[in-house]
Amino acid sequence: MTDYINEQVVTMAHPNTTIQQVNESVNTPVFPKFTQPDSFVPGESNCVTFLKKYERCAHSNHWSEANKIAHFGNFLEGVAHTWYTDFISNADNANKTWNDISQSFQKYFGGITSSLEAKKKLRSKKQGLNELVLKYYYDVLELASQINPSIPMAEISTYFIEGLQPGLRSEFIIICPPTDEVNADSFRSAVFKLAQLQESRIQDVVQQQTTSIYGIATRAVNTSSTTTTTVPRPSPQYNRPAYEQFNRTNGENRQWNYNRAIRGRPSTLTRTRDARPICFSCNRPGHLAATCNSRPRNGEQQRRTVTFSNTKGADKTIMIPKQ
Repeated sequence: MTDYINEQVVTMAHPNTTIQQVNESVNTPVFPKFTQPDSFVPGESNCVTFLKKYERCAHSNHWSEANKIAHFGNFLEGVAHTWYTDFISNADNANKTWNDISQSFQKYFGGITSSLEAKKKLRSKKQGLNELVLKYYYDVLELASQINPSIPMAEISTYFIEGLQPGLRSEFIIICPPTDEVNADSFRSAVFKLAQLQESRIQDVVQQQTTSIYGIATRAVNTSSTTTTTVPRPSPQYNRPAYEQFNRTNGENRQWNYNRAIRGRPSTLTRTRDARPICFSCNRPGHLAATCNSRPRNGEQQRRTVTFSNTKGADKTIMIPKQ
């Protein structure tokens, strides 16, 4: 038994394994796994889509026709399960095959209606503004398969071309001119070429937008760095002290105003070489102007005025000599 399992594993893992070898080897898989199909809910599920998935799961599980009939009712809900129970219990249906059951199921649960709806959708199917060509192509194929699995490729190509965007439609006609007989492989190759053309254009647009955004960001950074690092020189028409005052802080402005006021005074010495003060009034060393006794009075004594108020509300002014 171990040798058989190893032989099966080696056969399936070989890079040149063919489809026939896979079908022969997976009939008795090493690790069998059951694939469960979706359940059919009347009024919500599409019977054509449900049958396709059921057939796919049956093939994966290696079910025979008898297994399909036996397991079919396990995946039907509500009225569908009641219908199937009545169908297999009817003596007139004793000789029905799986194909007969599938056709009766589609007829009873809207298979024809689903096909008509799919055909209506296919006729009105249009490519979206930003929809990729391949996605639109596969949607058309899916709708066509719901109408008829063996629908001619010429009919599919007609629906596909009519739903393309005007610009892509003209380019597709150049790539694949319409003919009475459409080859499936050549038509598919033309669709892939059109998809590559659309993708290259999208990449060009993205590249242009990226370059534009990068240029704007670079200019903004350069402008910001120039503004913060470069100190502009004052223009000749402006007064330089006023321009410097405009570019200083409040503390610097106060210091600048003080220095300007000091510079406005007469240029005199304030100290002697031995650091004694010089009077601004008499220009003699040894004392300050506030204590100078020889301060000039302009010929008369300076006076200060004091104002008093009497009880009658009249003001009285007295001249008091300043000492």
